[in-house]
Amino acid sequence: MKMNPEYKDVELQLEFLNAEEIKMKKKLVKIIRERKKTIYSSLMTTVEESMQKCYDDAKGIRGKHSLNNMRETMRKHVHDSKNIMFKNARKVMLNQLRELRDDILKDLKETMQESIELSLKTDGYSIPDVAEELNMVKNHYKGLKGSAEDDQ
Repeated sequence: MKMNPEYKDVELQLEFLNAEEIKMKKKLVKIIRERKKTIYSSLMTTVEESMQKCYDDAKGIRGKHSLNNMRETMRKHVHDSKNIMFKNARKVMLNQLRELRDDILKDLKETMQESIELSLKTDGYSIPDVAEELNMVKNHYKGLKGSAEDDQ
């Protein structure tokens, strides 16, 4: 990540936040994928529940022309309740989608708030680069070690 020199001191915080963002996105994709399965199957479930009384009524029909009577019972039920049945299924799906949206927003807010707070707890200072000083100490050590061996 290329950075302006004036923001060099917050580079680690930005890298941390970027890593947290990537982790959060993966988590949200998984949550959304799972919830979409439930939401889409709720259409079928809601329609089945609406049709259950009709199925039970048709199941109880016996005698001559029972198949035609069952068909007529089911056709009449579908005709009479199709608007209500599908509006109800739509309402259930929309409520589940709203819940998903609200859960995502809540999770985003909490996760990002926590990540930002953790990032800011570093007092705004990056860990200093001590590579040059380390090399200098190693060179002095080697020099002292070499001179100590020469003295013996």
